[in-house]
Amino acid sequence: VIDVDLERGRVRLYSGTRLHQIPGLLRPQGLAMENLGDIDRQQISGATSTGTHGTGAPFGGISTQIVAATLVTADGELRRVSADENPEIYWAARGAGPAFFGVVTRYRLALHPLPRAITTSIWTYPIDRVAEVEAWMLATKAVTPDNGAGSIAGLEYPTSSGGDIIGPTIYGHNGTAAAQTVGLDICGIDVVC
Repeated sequence: VIDVDLERGRVRLYSGTRLHQIPGLLRPQGLAMENLGDIDRQQISGATSTGTHGTGAPFGGISTQIVAATLVTADGELRRVSADENPEIYWAARGAGPAFFGVVTRYRLALHPLPRAITTSIWTYPIDRVAEVEAWMLATKAVTPDNGAGSIAGLEYPTSSGGDIIGPTIYGHNGTAAAQTVGLDICGIDVVC
């Protein structure tokens, strides 16, 4: 961490900071990123340039959390970029990929208060029930708060019934999404794996 602005919820990090390091760096400050890339061994600069998103449809990717950057342009000039300062370069510094015409050395990120808790609920069902589970997930998403999200994964995993399974997952912070998971039984889907 180069510096922290607790009042505005901002942090400045070196572009070589690896994603898996960021939660530990922010935790003592009581801050967290809105969304962190799923492949967390990459550097924040790599995650930004490749459009790494992370998990959760309502959350923006890492590039949406960048409010400013310091970079060296191809002509060797050191520049600070933001929506107000060099905005014509700012958009590119947030994810132009390998065609970007400079090297970012630092990012300033917009952060959120660290959640008190993160809740995850996972169930497993035979793969032939995917339509039923998908219908439940869509109904649940319609009433899930913005800080909750869900996913369905197909897994090749031996079960007592001998077939592949699907694993619907609901997750969110501060317990608000956990309350939505009780709908599983109400919708008439029984756990059979």
